[in-house]
Amino acid sequence: MAGGLAAERKLSYCGVIGDHAVILTQEDGFLQVRLDPAVGHNANRVAAGVRKYFALDEDQAAIERELASKHPVLGEIISRRPGLKILCQDPWECLTSFILSAHNNIPAIERTIEALCEMLGNPAGFGRKTYPGPYAVLNCGETVLNAARCGFRGRYLAATAKKIVSGEVDLKGVGSLPTPAARSELMKLPGVGRKVADCVLLFAYRRLEVFPVDVWVKRAMARLYPETNSMPPERVAEEGERRFGRYAGLAQEYLYWFERTGSLVKMVH
Repeated sequence: MAGGLAAERKLSYCGVIGDHAVILTQEDGFLQVRLDPAVGHNANRVAAGVRKYFALDEDQAAIERELASKHPVLGEIISRRPGLKILCQDPWECLTSFILSAHNNIPAIERTIEALCEMLGNPAGFGRKTYPGPYAVLNCGETVLNAARCGFRGRYLAATAKKIVSGEVDLKGVGSLPTPAARSELMKLPGVGRKVADCVLLFAYRRLEVFPVDVWVKRAMARLYPETNSMPPERVAEEGERRFGRYAGLAQEYLYWFERTGSLVKMVH
């Protein structure tokens, strides 16, 4: 009984990374990757994809030390919640997930994405499906988008797929552009403003210096730096980048997490 209970408490993750469903288990300092034997795969390629997705080659401790030196409250946050990572997602999946998030709540977003995967994705193993690419979205028709409960976001999703398929916006090419030019390129897409573009730059292109600002992050910044309270979000983003430097995006994640949980106000006051 005790052995079974211990096994149930192992840290694990099940999801689709790229074309493959994976079950990841953390045990004794190692990350174990399990694949569905019924699905063909290249183990080395999958392992490389997992390492990139979780940014396992970065020196997390060194990054946290550098960030902790930027502000005493941020240092306290990091000491309480070390190990916070920013995933390195596929640009198309990341972009369209944020388009679907407009005026939406997390459970509804998850249901829509799961429905799109189920209807348009390919088998990935363990009963899961891959995230549908731009061609699949472009050709699926309004009926499928409505069935997935995309709502008004379905128009943006379809229009974005059309621009990607036509080559009007090259998501791969965006990765080679300087950050300001990459942001401008992403903002050519329907439903993509400054905040969504910055989120895609951070979570898909690993521009860790980018500081996306929503209402929670703006509120957190005002607690640490009261002079930012009257600034518009774009100006707060610039302040975040200036104050936190090359890892501003990770600082943003820490501030967002603690503001959402109500912990930041207790720490500041």
